[in-house]
This record gives sequence, C-alpha cells and structure tokens, in this order.
Amino acid sequence: MAKSKYDTKVKPRLDEIKEWIESGATNVEIAKQLDITQPSLYKYINEHEELEKIIQEGRTAKVKELTTALFDKAIGGKRVAKQEFELDEETGEMKLVKEVYKNIPPSETAIMILLKHWDKNEDGTCKWSNEPAAIELKKREVELKENNAEDNNW
Repeated sequence: MAKSKYDTKVKPRLDEIKEWIESGATNVEIAKQLDITQPSLYKYINEHEELEKIIQEGRTAKVKELTTALFDKAIGGKRVAKQEFELDEETGEMKLVKEVYKNIPPSETAIMILLKHWDKNEDGTCKWSNEPAAIELKKREVELKENNAEDNNW
C-alpha cells in the first residue's frame, strides 16, 4: 500500500514543524516548507491529532509571549538599553561592569487593548468598548425604520 503525503511529507518533519511554530511561522509558511498546499495542511491538522497538538501548543506558547510583551508595553518602565562588559583577568570570564537603562513610557494603545479584553462587566460585556453604544444606535435606527414603515403602510 502506498504511503500518504502526510506519512511522507509531514509526519517525518513533526520536530521541524514544532520548531517553525515556536519561531512564529504561519500556516502558509509551514505548508510551503513541507511542499504541500495550504488546504492539505488544514486537512492534515483536522485528521491527525499529533499535528494538531504540535501546532496548538506552539501557538499557545506564542500567545503567552505576546501577552507578556503587550503587558510590558502597556505598563512601560525601565528597560536595559545597553550593557558593558570587561574581561576579568583573574578568572578569564566576562563580567558586567555597567548597565544603562532607558525609560519606556506606557502605551495607551496597549493599555486599551488589555482593558478591552480583561476588564469585563458582570454580564461579560466589555467596559471599555464603544460597541454597546453602537448596538443601541442600531436598535434605535431599526425601530425608527419600522415606525416609519408602519406610518407609510409598507
């Protein structure tokens, strides 16, 4: 029996796929590296739990990294901008001599993104979204159109 493309092109490279995911590769890039089509990759992800697991775990790890980076950007603070080292002649090892810090201001955009996703009302809606106001306006618009249609006997 002939082996499937999954068995020949994907399964032997699961470790590489894991590395690609961890380095931020997209599904388009993964399919290209494997020399398969994107629809084939999605099919294999749905059919093979081992591939789905590798991709899901890699993406979850990246989301954690991005969340941390976004949080750091939101709160600002001091970051090491430059480090100076010199050789310790007694031990032959490099030792840190000086660190220069740079003050990073908080990012309003990062703050708003985090608040929109983390600070919810009791009903689960976002406290920081303008969507409730937009929904109310849309409801009012529909009511006015319905009233207008009734008045005009539509």
